[in-house]
Amino acid sequence: YTTGNASPSRPRLPSLCLVERVTRRGACGVPALAAFSCGVQLLRFRRRVASTCQRRAQPTLDSLLTFWFGTEVLSAREQLNDAAYLRGRTKMWYLSGAKHDETARSYLPLLEQEHKLWPQREALKPTEVSESENLANLARVVLFDQIPRNAFRGTAKAFDYDGQALEVSDQLLQTGFADSCSAAE
Repeated sequence: YTTGNASPSRPRLPSLCLVERVTRRGACGVPALAAFSCGVQLLRFRRRVASTCQRRAQPTLDSLLTFWFGTEVLSAREQLNDAAYLRGRTKMWYLSGAKHDETARSYLPLLEQEHKLWPQREALKPTEVSESENLANLARVVLFDQIPRNAFRGTAKAFDYDGQALEVSDQLLQTGFADSCSAAE
């Protein structure tokens, strides 16, 4: 084939010219093309992986606390008693709509996971509970009590996890965590 002047006996094939053009410029055409192609493919792969990871990011108890109480619950718990904070969160807690319900539904995999694991955790009942475990149990109360109310709004399933919410609440009372809770908690 030729990349130059086409003649009736030698037709021009422009789709095959890239390797030849790179080679004519003094570079080794095939490795350069392969490296370029691999680089582009790697970049596309990384973007796909990042996008997939963002879409499939599994919710955690910490992310639930942040969703429900805001970043204050993990960084500045004393602000959870502030009247302005409470007014702002009250809108979400009591006047939420479709967007809030959709976010609540994103926590359903965590709800199912914790629902299955709770009997094992309750059986252990540690004698000393750390602050982080108390916060995890606070998240479980929200998970078992509030997430179903929003995710399954208007159905009987909204109340299926109430028993577990009460069990976790009892455990928080037994550890004394309730004595140190803020107004929001």
